[in-house]
Amino acid sequence: MKYAAAALLVVLLGLSGRLIDFSRLAGGFKGDEATYVLMAFSFADDFDMKYQGRDLARFYNTYRDANHPNGLGPDGIFIKKGSRITGVRWAQPFRVTAPFEWIREEVPTTLSIEYGKSFAYPLAAAPFAKLGGLGGMFVFNVLLLAACAWCAATFCRARTGSRAGAVFGAVFVVASVAPVWTAWLTPEIFNFSLVFFAYFLWLYKEVTPAAPRPVWWQGRTSDIVAATLIGIVTFSKPTHALMIAPLGLLALSRRQLKRAVVIGAVFVGSAGAFYGANLWATGEWNYQGSVYEDGRLSCYGDFPFDGKGTQFAASQQCSSKATNESNSVEEEVVHLGIVPTNAMFPLFMRNAYYFVVGRDAGLLPFFFPGLLLVALFFLRFWESKSWQWFTLLAVGGEIWAFLALAPWTWNGDGGPPGNRYFLSIYPAMLFLLPASARWMSTVASAAGGFIFTGAMTLHPFVSAKETWWAVERAPLKLLPVEKTIMNALPVRLLDNDRARISWYRETYAQFYYMDRNVYGVDANGERKGLWTRGESTADVIVRADRPMTRMVFVVSSEVDTAFAVEIASDRHTVNLKRGVPQTIEFDPGPGVSSKGSVVYEVKWITAGGFYPPNRNAPGGDQRFLGVFVEPYFYDSEHPR
Repeated sequence: MKYAAAALLVVLLGLSGRLIDFSRLAGGFKGDEATYVLMAFSFADDFDMKYQGRDLARFYNTYRDANHPNGLGPDGIFIKKGSRITGVRWAQPFRVTAPFEWIREEVPTTLSIEYGKSFAYPLAAAPFAKLGGLGGMFVFNVLLLAACAWCAATFCRARTGSRAGAVFGAVFVVASVAPVWTAWLTPEIFNFSLVFFAYFLWLYKEVTPAAPRPVWWQGRTSDIVAATLIGIVTFSKPTHALMIAPLGLLALSRRQLKRAVVIGAVFVGSAGAFYGANLWATGEWNYQGSVYEDGRLSCYGDFPFDGKGTQFAASQQCSSKATNESNSVEEEVVHLGIVPTNAMFPLFMRNAYYFVVGRDAGLLPFFFPGLLLVALFFLRFWESKSWQWFTLLAVGGEIWAFLALAPWTWNGDGGPPGNRYFLSIYPAMLFLLPASARWMSTVASAAGGFIFTGAMTLHPFVSAKETWWAVERAPLKLLPVEKTIMNALPVRLLDNDRARISWYRETYAQFYYMDRNVYGVDANGERKGLWTRGESTADVIVRADRPMTRMVFVVSSEVDTAFAVEIASDRHTVNLKRGVPQTIEFDPGPGVSSKGSVVYEVKWITAGGFYPPNRNAPGGDQRFLGVFVEPYFYDSEHPR
């Protein structure tokens, strides 16, 4: 009876999604949502995972409102050619890649096209999409997060034997960036939840007394379910494969070879079943790749089946690359993971530092409870269990993989709130909790977490859409900018407004305005430069092709004021007189390597300010101006 009541409650909550105007609250869609929303409704309404004309029409209708009467198109959708497997044949002798190859029959793209993303999350969300539309998918995410909070509270209560432990478990979930991701109709919360459920099922029996007749989720069957869930999340995002290792290592450490083999077999079978389903449905096991020349396309503006005759082909609208960025400062030719040997270790160490304390993606601001748990784990190491050490090794291995294999995009790319890649690894950190943790740890976790992410949690839709606003304010603003991944940070989403602002003079450079305390490239008579906001500190990133040998700033103001320029630990201060320019010169040092370019962080600190005389005139300048800065940059090819 209780299960029927729970199922009815879930259905009612799913239907309540119809009361949520998700499209308006979310401000449209973001990131890869277009693909996942299309897939979820394709499963819900058409019972397939094919991109066809009806899917596109349904998307336009879903995202139609007063501001967009004709609807929004699925910009950024990932699609690819499909095929049917008609047979198999043995490969040529001594072939290294595989002993056999599939015989494929190409499906005409005029009939249907395949989606280029994992179908695990859309399949799970499809019933909620059917019940509640976009709001139903949001409700699904919220229910998953609530279930994770329950698992966390239940485990921590059993681990510590105290109510403080239960509260700590709930705080671990809500005092992080995780609640913000419920407003994203993408797999992040789904993956987060699968890892959470898997580790709860695996470890709950380790912290509860053995029962004479345990329920399935307290017995060895729970390991099978846990391995199945990790197999599914590995299909959703292959980087999760390492999360199965602690389960097998614990069994091996206890000389339970059969149990370890079963766990491994179930994991492989679970992931393999989903990859096999993708192979059967699309003709390829890899949803992100394609055996055809066009590859996987990402389309903007015009889409196949849009009624305008748009074809499936690489064009101005559909690119075979994931993004259509212009080149890094002049040309970005460095690919992911390709780093000169002599630069690998310094880059890794710098990224490791940013990974922990970075303002846009660091563990400290966005996953504070987990970082606190690591500290408590080592401070009370004598309480640790073997399964905790194995879990810590898995988390450390995942972090190493992100930093080593994606040195330019280890935060997940696309300007996400926090670290998108690490979000679904974060649940494993809960299980490092020492048995002696009490209220002090709980209060510290809540205080530290909410200081950084509390405002984001209170405004999840704004935080999810405008991922740059939180990092412009204290305390996040007080942390260092992750200068190695400039084109993956939230500010990058403000392209041509606050990011990649081109600066042509002696040498070519780009500006990234990390806050709103500097205005765009301006002219003051015949002088070209930038106005700072009055009474503020402007944090500006300068990105160039080559290391700079000198930076010169000619500064002036319309009021008497003090002004300072700070680069690294070097700071120069001048007292400006109205209308009298002064020159500040720096040797900026080697800078920081950032994917084929060199990055410098410059702070312009303005003490005074003024409003232009014509501020009350129609269309007049309403800005609160501080100091006019004329930058001059020099490198080895342009020494003067």
